[in-house]
Amino acid sequence: MKEIDKIVFIYLNNGKILSILSKEKNPYYIPGEKRERTETDEETLIGECMEELTIDILKDTIKCLSF
Repeated sequence: MKEIDKIVFIYLNNGKILSILSKEKNPYYIPGEKRERTETDEETLIGECMEELTIDILKDTIKCLSF
């Protein structure tokens, strides 16, 4: 099985996960992106959140979870 290196933004609030509704993709998805070789995980996450959610993420608030 091919492994994919992807960074995602998961926001939990009162037991609910923030997701995005899009007409162009599956009905709901969690914001994320494949990491470019020249980017850090933090840079990927911050850029993706700005692009898809138009929100700023503070680097010191990022918590890394691995699965």
